[in-house]
Amino acid sequence: MNTLPKITAIALDDEPPGLQLLETYCDKSGLIQLQKTFTSASEMLRYVNAFPVDVVFLDIQMPEILGTELCKKLPPEVMVVFTTAYSNYAVEGFELNVVDFLLKPFSITRFRQTEEKIKQHYQFLHQRGNTGSPILYLRADYSLVKVPVNEILYIEGLEDYIKIKLENSAPVIVRLTMKEIMSRLPESQFVRIHRSYIVRLDKCERLRNGKIIIDNTELSIGRVYRQEVKEVFGRLDSLNA
Repeated sequence: MNTLPKITAIALDDEPPGLQLLETYCDKSGLIQLQKTFTSASEMLRYVNAFPVDVVFLDIQMPEILGTELCKKLPPEVMVVFTTAYSNYAVEGFELNVVDFLLKPFSITRFRQTEEKIKQHYQFLHQRGNTGSPILYLRADYSLVKVPVNEILYIEGLEDYIKIKLENSAPVIVRLTMKEIMSRLPESQFVRIHRSYIVRLDKCERLRNGKIIIDNTELSIGRVYRQEVKEVFGRLDSLNA
């Protein structure tokens, strides 16, 4: 019995027959819900940034931009399946850590194999550890990295990337925004103290001169975040700077 929720998907292909084939196969799927199809890369990118989806079926050879380049512009948590008539892109596709590579024309049997890979990948991304502690699976260095939430000390924003400082292992650097990572963390355990910092509350050692000390590291509290930090910590006098 399938207990998974519907996995949402969109598709991009500059050739309508390719989109029609995907629509037919997804209609027969009990798992994948194809929400919308596109023939324009720019329109697809605007859509996926406004309406998050789980999977993007992505053609490679398109007039506007190669699918291999467009893949890098997608949110890192989105699963990508390349659909193309050109097998020479297979190696580059797997280097980009795509879920699968469908070589056109593909059969319903081959599509079912992709569906199973999507299912397994979705479960992998959303599972929790055996203890019930939340786990994040994030894309880094062309692979998925397991990040136990309870080991996070703080997170630092680095333009288009973030650096996650962990208690017992090396930092993890992934392509995510601070807003995106904050939305995936338990609200009761983390607070944003600066445009460049998110801290785990129970790892904060002390507050001093408008800064929070974690792991012997001083992290500045941004002015626009001070009121929220004061309310969270209840240490008004300690935050005067």
